Amino acid sequence: MNTNQVILALNPNWGPPPAGQNLVLFIQACTSSNALQRVVVSGEGLPEPVTKTSIAGMPYGAQYLNYEIVLPSSTLPYPNWRWTVEVSHSPDEGVTWNNSDVKGSDATSMVNGLMYVVYALSNDDGNDQDYNDTVVQISVFNNSAD
Repeated sequence: MNTNQVILALNPNWGPPPAGQNLVLFIQACTSSNALQRVVVSGEGLPEPVTKTSIAGMPYGAQYLNYEIVLPSSTLPYPNWRWTVEVSHSPDEGVTWNNSDVKGSDATSMVNGLMYVVYALSNDDGNDQDYNDTVVQISVFNNSAD
């Protein structure tokens, strides 16, 4: 059963950030597909869904989404942060859009818990079944005051 969306969760163990502390949320997407790719991310801390479509002819591994937002710590309901990631693809330059199959990763703590990251991996209708047609990364950095 293919599903074009996955819910990603981050549950950082750094404790609730102090009042007035900022967090930085990054959303990035890369593609390695010949088909146009479209990603929609909605959820915690986002004033509206983040939507981006790749550009035809992008080299493999090229980044087509780079979104950054600085959030007061009170914006994200600690400790359960959730985002819905939807991915679709177009085999005909955007005339029609098909759902991509999307899988989510477990959250990973990096740099001794200073950053948490989670991934969504998608596969379009190609024959390779490689789940790298669009790779979405959502990361949150703690203790960022700038």
